[in-house]
Amino acid sequence: MIGTYKGYQLDAPISFWNATQQYRDEIANGVGPEWAPAIIRRACSSKWFLYGISALPATDIHDWEYDRGTNMVDKMVADKRFGDNLIRMIRQKNRWWTPWNWIASPFRLRRTLSMYLAVRYGGDDAFWEGKERPTA
Repeated sequence: MIGTYKGYQLDAPISFWNATQQYRDEIANGVGPEWAPAIIRRACSSKWFLYGISALPATDIHDWEYDRGTNMVDKMVADKRFGDNLIRMIRQKNRWWTPWNWIASPFRLRRTLSMYLAVRYGGDDAFWEGKERPTA
């Protein structure tokens, strides 16, 4: 379901939109894994990590879905939505023509791809944290 979150039109599950902002903030942990050094997490959470766009709105939704997910399909849906929301944010930022937006776009898209691949292939431990992981 599409809604406005932190100034962007983003896709999120209905449970996210129905929750209070305080409850959402309790779930969200910023950009990057909790085990990463604080300086790295702060740098990744800044608006300059995506060349003028903070990824926090998309990561908040992603954290929500990881917290609520129960199986690998939920994880894959969360990861796909994360990448889609980052692209939505870039497109919305680029609505206003400025030289910086158009110069930064290829770099933003490349960073978005790296963030998507990081959660898709490296996010299993974060997704299963506190849950019973199924055995194959």
